[in-house]
Amino acid sequence: MSHWEITYKQYPTKLAPTVEDSCNIPVIFPEWFVTHNKGDRVRFAQFGNEAVWNVNPNGPWIYLRTNLEVPQETLEAALPYSDQLTDLNIYTGVALYNYKVVAWHHPSHTWKYCNHRTVHFNQTPTEGTNSALNSEEESEGSEKSDPDEDTAQVEDLLRRAETTVTSAIQKLSSRAGTPEPTDSPLPKASLFLGKSKLSTTEVSQTATPPVSKGKAPAPPPTRTSTSSSSLRPMKTAALSSTTKSPAPPSRNPKGAAPPVKHNPPASTSKLPLQPPGRNPPAPPLAAPMAQPNPPPRILGTAPKPYNGKGDMAITFWNALENYFTVNATTFDTDAKKVSSALTYFKQGTQARDWASDHIATILAGNPVNYGTWDNFRDAFKAQFIPPETQNEAIQNIHNTPQRN
Repeated sequence: MSHWEITYKQYPTKLAPTVEDSCNIPVIFPEWFVTHNKGDRVRFAQFGNEAVWNVNPNGPWIYLRTNLEVPQETLEAALPYSDQLTDLNIYTGVALYNYKVVAWHHPSHTWKYCNHRTVHFNQTPTEGTNSALNSEEESEGSEKSDPDEDTAQVEDLLRRAETTVTSAIQKLSSRAGTPEPTDSPLPKASLFLGKSKLSTTEVSQTATPPVSKGKAPAPPPTRTSTSSSSLRPMKTAALSSTTKSPAPPSRNPKGAAPPVKHNPPASTSKLPLQPPGRNPPAPPLAAPMAQPNPPPRILGTAPKPYNGKGDMAITFWNALENYFTVNATTFDTDAKKVSSALTYFKQGTQARDWASDHIATILAGNPVNYGTWDNFRDAFKAQFIPPETQNEAIQNIHNTPQRN
């Protein structure tokens, strides 16, 4: 596997080429593609068996294997017969050969004129180009006509012209008022080449008289005599003019200014120090995330913030215990109960100051430990429920009558 094939497989992501990309690819590159690499738009192309790359549209091409720049002379020398061409543009494949515009034909790997004729250079082409030229010459040679066949066609055309002119003169002579010609404008001899003494000049000068209603036609012009010695070169000229097609006019005749060579300017931006790497692998498909369980619903009403008064301490604590019991699913640990209970102390009171000191003591530990719920209950009662209030509550329990 060549280095180009390896490079082609290393970049699975191929971008759609733009017009700018196509205009900056030399015609000697048979394959190329565009991809993204490290935030840059990179063009890769095949140069022989090697892979070359280019970042800037007008910048140089660089070998991927060695990270060395490909010289402009190397790119031009890759085209056959580049030493015999002038104003060569490797991006458009257009050049001048003997002051004529020629273009590189990539499918057949040959140079062609504007009329699609193959260019024949002064030196022997390479093996690959020679086969293409031979096939092109064979196709052109098959289209060339046979000289004998062309001669027969010319004779047939002259015979038809003689018949047409003779028939026209006979029709004009048969009309009333038409003067009878004293001498036939055409000889009775055959018009075949090599047998007749009538030159092609005589045939062209003997035109069909115009026919108009009510007027006598003009008499045919007098036949001019021509010596037999002048017939041969004229016959040869007629044959050559029939068999050979005129050469098409050159778009750039000799003496005219050659077209301006269009080479992309040198790049002014800095080239990357390292060749581009591979495309990152595609990220794995994310597994469908499981829907989290919805949080439990809070029941009841949270107790009002405690203001630190002793007559409200027992009421506040009972409301707090009831709230945590009803929502046991949410407050399922002592740490959750203690941390939540410390938030139910009214701002600006001594109760809030006590809670803040308790929180600071807990957070200062390493690790943080909120303690047990029973310890927090004892600390709360020791701080906010005086002994007389506890005794009074105990006495009320004893004095309260109970049924049964």
